[in-house]
Amino acid sequence: MASGSDEIEAIMAAAEALEALSRRSLELARQEDWDNVALNEAERTALAQRIQVGELALSAEDGVGEKLFERLQAIQALDQELLPLLEQARDEAGRALRQAKHSAAGARMYARVEQGE
Repeated sequence: MASGSDEIEAIMAAAEALEALSRRSLELARQEDWDNVALNEAERTALAQRIQVGELALSAEDGVGEKLFERLQAIQALDQELLPLLEQARDEAGRALRQAKHSAAGARMYARVEQGE
């Protein structure tokens, strides 16, 4: 079984990787690269699940708890920037889908009229 120190190091490494990936996801969202944002999400979820402090004692002396807290706050801030971009993309995709359905319905009606129905 891993020692508490090893577990803390693994948690800190996961938090660091999650912050970097969150920054990358935000950058991709700003570029409207939604496919890669979606691909990053599975990895982000896996990293987030590895950040489980539970019963670990985080010493105030070495500042690990504070460092982890600051990193988690940074990740949360990145997510708060990402969310409106995702919502905007979702809304635009919904509008495009409604327009496509409307166009398809119009094309079907035109085809029926052309066939004399």
